[in-house]
This record gives sequence, C-alpha cells and structure tokens, in this order.
Amino acid sequence: MKSILLLCWIGMNLVYFSSGPTQNPSNRSPDLKAVQACDEKIAIALIKGDVPALIKLYATDCTYLPEFGATLTGSDQLKDFYLAWLKYSRVTTYRKSIYEVQRIDNYLLETGNFTVTYKIATSAIREYTGKYMVIWRQDNSGQLKIFAEAFGADHYVEPADIPYAPGDVTANQPKVDFAASSNIKSLLKEYDRKVVHDVLTGDGAGRAGGFTEDGIYMPHFDPMQIGMNTIRSYMLKTYHPNTISLVKDSLRELFDNGNFILLSGHFHVVLNNPQKTSFDGNMLNLMKRNSDGKLLMYRQLAHN
Repeated sequence: MKSILLLCWIGMNLVYFSSGPTQNPSNRSPDLKAVQACDEKIAIALIKGDVPALIKLYATDCTYLPEFGATLTGSDQLKDFYLAWLKYSRVTTYRKSIYEVQRIDNYLLETGNFTVTYKIATSAIREYTGKYMVIWRQDNSGQLKIFAEAFGADHYVEPADIPYAPGDVTANQPKVDFAASSNIKSLLKEYDRKVVHDVLTGDGAGRAGGFTEDGIYMPHFDPMQIGMNTIRSYMLKTYHPNTISLVKDSLRELFDNGNFILLSGHFHVVLNNPQKTSFDGNMLNLMKRNSDGKLLMYRQLAHN
C-alpha cells in the first residue's frame, strides 16, 4: 500500500509543463518520446532518492556540469555527486519543458527548461529553475544513456540557492588549454581567439557572429536565447568596451562526428575595475562546421 501511494504521489509530480519557449517543430516524435520516457525515470529516481537508478541512465564515460560545481567525468564521480546531493536535500518535484530533441547520428540533443522543488532539512520548500542541455548516446540496441549534461539557473542565484552543496568550479579541468585531436585543435584556437577579442573589445555583434543563424545560447543567470536575432540583441546588451580585462578559456573534446563537435570547457574572466574582480565558470559547447569547414557555435550553455 505504501509503495502504491508513493508511485501515485510521484506521478503527480512528473508534469511536462508548457511554459518557456515554444517547442522546436523539428522534433522527431519517436526520439522525443524515447527521451521523455528516460526523463521520467530520472524524475522518479530523484524524488525517491534512488542513486543506482539514476546512474544507470548515464554512460560510464559521461561528462556532467552542475552549476556552482566541478566538472564531473565518469559515472563514479557522478555517483558520489548524486549521493551527496540527495543527502543534502530531498527533491519533491522535478519537471522539464523540452524545447527540442534532435538526432545527430547515434546521439540525441535535448534542450529545454526545468523546475526542481526541494527541501533542505526542515526548511520550507524551495524552487530552482533554469535551462539545460543534454546529449544522449544511443547504443546498437537502441538504449539511451546520457553522455553529457549541463544546466544553470535562468535568473540570478547564489550558491546557497541550489539543491546540492556547491563545489569548486575550477576543479577537474584539462591540464592543457585545448585537449582536442590535432585535426580540430587549430580550428578551436582560431575560434577562441576571435571570441576573446570580441569580449575584450566589447564587440557584441562580433560575439553573436560566432553562432549559427539557428543557434541557441544559454548564458549564466539568464533564459535561453534562441536564434540569431535574439542572440545578437543579448550580446549587444551584454558586451561593452573596457569592461573586461582578461578572458582565458580551456576546452576538452568529447566527440567529433565530422559535422558537429561537442566540447566541455572552462572560462576565467577578470573585470576591468580597480578591484580586478574575477569569476570562473564551465560550459558545454556543441559546435557545427559550415560549408567551408569553419566552426560556429550551434548550442552553448555556460554557468558559474
């Protein structure tokens, strides 16, 4: 009887809500349904505090980028993270609004918005909302597992406002700035040089020009920016001359299928003020080669 009541209660908290951006019409129904089924399993496991069930949904070589936390590589590190999270707080609801599910060979790209409600000890129920990016990998039997995941708030939050204990965002980074195969390393360096230049000079239009026309940018502490017009407007508002004095990025290649390149990354920024205020963050980048082989950003999620 207890288990029946628990399942009924969990079921009421697995609602795919419709707020947020209108769903991308390019979604493929079979892939969308498969992802929704996996997302429901994640929600059930989070609410029940079932870490083994959660880890079964991730690839052993996964990369996981939590907001205000270290980049995690591999299911062993992720298991420790989930054990600590679900000891730190109790998830009461977990809801997703899927914007898109796109197939990239044997990978599926999923983006959208999420809401997590949770309790820490005897506190009142709290809410954590934001956007996310997940890359699922499908094996020969058709089974989906998460290969890479990143998420961040869609409004300003402090480390105390997340449902798990914050960690060190600078930890577990590559020992070299561009941990990538030789055939793409020079392309990544060229792209990064342009990004750094545009940020330092406050060239918002140039920064937007690094995205595809149908790109999506998911910046820290803001909602999804969908399409070039929205991205350009956001970049023009964000970047101004003489506001940033240093930018340093590092990138780690996760896959390259010829058309798309997936990378995890880290950034260090120093502001151009007397205090030389600095901040660090992590990012998940899905880049796309255009017809002449040049790299452009297709999907990017960045957070502190």
